[in-house]
Amino acid sequence: MTVRANKPAFNVREKLKELTHSIGLKGRELMRAGTAQEARDLVSAGRKNLIINGDMRIAQRGTSFTTAASGTFAADRWQYESSTNAVVTVSQVNAWNSGPYWAQNIKVETTTARSSTAADNFAQFLYHIEANDFGRFRFGTSEAKPFTFSFWVKSNKTGKFPASFQNHNGTRVFPTDYTITQADTWEKKVIVVPADTSGNWNLYGNSTGMRFTLMWSMGSNFTAGTNGSWAQAVAYANLTTCPGNQMDEVGATLEFAQVQLEEGKNATDFEHRSYGEELALCQRYCYQITGGSATFPICNGSIWDATTFIGVANLPVPLRDPGNIDVQFSAASHVVILSGGSTQDVTNIGQVSHHFGNQVEFHASVTMTVGNGAWARLKSGTTYIRFVSEL
Repeated sequence: MTVRANKPAFNVREKLKELTHSIGLKGRELMRAGTAQEARDLVSAGRKNLIINGDMRIAQRGTSFTTAASGTFAADRWQYESSTNAVVTVSQVNAWNSGPYWAQNIKVETTTARSSTAADNFAQFLYHIEANDFGRFRFGTSEAKPFTFSFWVKSNKTGKFPASFQNHNGTRVFPTDYTITQADTWEKKVIVVPADTSGNWNLYGNSTGMRFTLMWSMGSNFTAGTNGSWAQAVAYANLTTCPGNQMDEVGATLEFAQVQLEEGKNATDFEHRSYGEELALCQRYCYQITGGSATFPICNGSIWDATTFIGVANLPVPLRDPGNIDVQFSAASHVVILSGGSTQDVTNIGQVSHHFGNQVEFHASVTMTVGNGAWARLKSGTTYIRFVSEL
């Protein structure tokens, strides 16, 4: 028995046209991907952003600093540095639904323009990446890998603004800049940084692996670099090619948001982490206890001798360098020790080198009865104590 099946006729030309139709988000790029890593990058698979607090949501030390001093952290991990007579306000700004839809960004505004420009003047945001994280890029070896740096930026000034990438001691630098084309408008910038097979790089451990600076005012010591290539340098010289003079005017503003550094030569969408995860990553470098509506406990301890309280504070995560922790508090008398029915304000806290995982022992100078149990607490809701182990 013979069975015949008839297939409806179709137009070959129309079928060929169908091949040009959309094949989904990033489908064409995926089809062209040469490696599994390229495919993962294109679909934003896995953890990729080396920048902690790249969306500036975490700000343990405060959210606004008028007359910001050099060393101020506008948001966790983002340090304002300057050597200039200009005066700026640095702040974390709530910008939900502003521009490309994010919650926070950091902003600098010039309130007093610099009166003169010395060769060593600078003003910048500085960020350190730990060698434990940066080491996978294998810089300084034949296996070095490129990376892509992307961020959103807004200013009421247009023109070229300086940026730079450096190794841990400033002997290798990658000078670059980016251009803001439209005032008061969020623009995304992408910088592809080639691999550096030369120089001295930290690839292991908890010290600095790489640092970068987003700058807005630079003296001549820093502006003689060769744009877009790694070069040998001395003491962080030749970091960029443009001075960023747009910020030398009262009222000038510069804002950054959603900063990402990832392996490869493609800028992918910003990686969002949960608030809790981002906070824990920041607390590796700084943990701050802030007083609530009333007094706030820090830790239990005891009166070790007639002049010393010893307490052990339990931190949420281990700090970066247990042997290098700076214990800071808001002001003298803001920490109080309670023991044997009496209280005593603390005027001096000394950090000691006994650390066990996420526990930190510290000493306070007191005059109390030896052997009594005791505890330390913050005196009021506006006070704080910090355990700092920044790079």
